[in-house]
Amino acid sequence: MERRGGDRPRAGGRRRRDRGSGLATADRHGRDDLTGRDRRQGVRGRRLPAVADGAVVYGAGDPRVVAYDAASGDELWTAAVDGDATAPPTVADGRVLIGTRAGTLYALDLNDGTEAWTADLPGPVRRSVAVAEDRAIAPTETGIAAVGDGGAALWSDDGIAGATAPVIAGDTAYLGDGRTVRAIAVDDGTERWSFRTRERSYTDVFLQGVRAAPTVVDDIVLAATHAGDVYALGDA
Repeated sequence: MERRGGDRPRAGGRRRRDRGSGLATADRHGRDDLTGRDRRQGVRGRRLPAVADGAVVYGAGDPRVVAYDAASGDELWTAAVDGDATAPPTVADGRVLIGTRAGTLYALDLNDGTEAWTADLPGPVRRSVAVAEDRAIAPTETGIAAVGDGGAALWSDDGIAGATAPVIAGDTAYLGDGRTVRAIAVDDGTERWSFRTRERSYTDVFLQGVRAAPTVVDDIVLAATHAGDVYALGDA
């Protein structure tokens, strides 16, 4: 069947308007066909957002945190921070918690982006923080730390470096630490148990490690590894 004008499907999920239409074209990831740039002007690259109370909040990939209206896409606010914000934010009790590559944890007001408090962390942050009642647990590249509401340091452990984002169930936080799944006490960071996963090798290629946050379902901790295994561990 002959097509006349309109959209013409192309490989890779892109669609292009006829010349002279005056409309911008974009691929399925929102990048402009001609420039390759992300059409969401406030965000550089692909960042996982947090969505809460009608707002979509991103770490912009540079020293900014940006919030958009979830329905219209209009920018609501931008907050300047002290280092690149590449970690997915966490929203709890009307605040946006996000760590920076400069090693600072920010608590921002969800409504307008104003700074509620900050806290110094052991190192740069690439992962989300987890929130449990009166504290946040933040994984960094050089250690993990717990910070109280208001930014007070509660405890830290430099033996757990480069961990996944934690998941909290009850009074325990679960995370991946290299090949090891760890359960640590939220109150003081002491280890309750750990389990070392296996690695696989194919000629000179090694596949190993827990790279995504575990999941807790019906008191069972589920963890997937880069080696292709899924583990169901202990009681949460």
